[in-house]
Amino acid sequence: MELDDLKSNWKSVNERLAMLEKKVAEQERRSRDELNYHHRSALEKLIGQYRRMSFLCLLLGVLYLVNGSLTLAVPDFEHGISAVMSWWLQLYMSLFLIVAAVYDRMIISRLRTIRIWEMSVMQVSNIATHCRRLHHRWMMGAIPVAILFLILLYIDARGDQFFVKGMILGGIVGMVAGTFIYRRMMREYRRLIRTDDLPLNDVDA
Repeated sequence: MELDDLKSNWKSVNERLAMLEKKVAEQERRSRDELNYHHRSALEKLIGQYRRMSFLCLLLGVLYLVNGSLTLAVPDFEHGISAVMSWWLQLYMSLFLIVAAVYDRMIISRLRTIRIWEMSVMQVSNIATHCRRLHHRWMMGAIPVAILFLILLYIDARGDQFFVKGMILGGIVGMVAGTFIYRRMMREYRRLIRTDDLPLNDVDA
């Protein structure tokens, strides 16, 4: 083989390698962009869910606070929830809901520090892991408090069977809805925490 043929072959090999490197780089860029898109979508859904829960908790907390205060200040005030719930239980629930709203806002504030297009995948994963840990810490404290409230509410109902049945039904519905929301939020957290671009099944692991 002559020198010119060797040079030609060498040039052809270099061109093919350059095209291959370019193709690999393009695939990596697309994978990175797709992962960032999934991360941003999960982040927006999480923040939106926490925002809705915070607003609802704050609204109900204020309503319980106002109603409980009126029940305490006006002994004959027996309208609405005051007819079946003592003032101290209303203030108990008010405090719980307002604390829940503040805690949700704290997690939102932490999630908003994530900059999908500026941070590395590992940085995003670390912040999301921390927020998920905060979420679980709240649940560890909130669930016993909620159970205690239901027990006190049952005692305070003084055998009102209609109210007790409504309380049981409400508890079941709340538990089902809460489990659904929790699973959906944990799925979004897993999307944020993942450091690869493989598809994520909707089935919780």
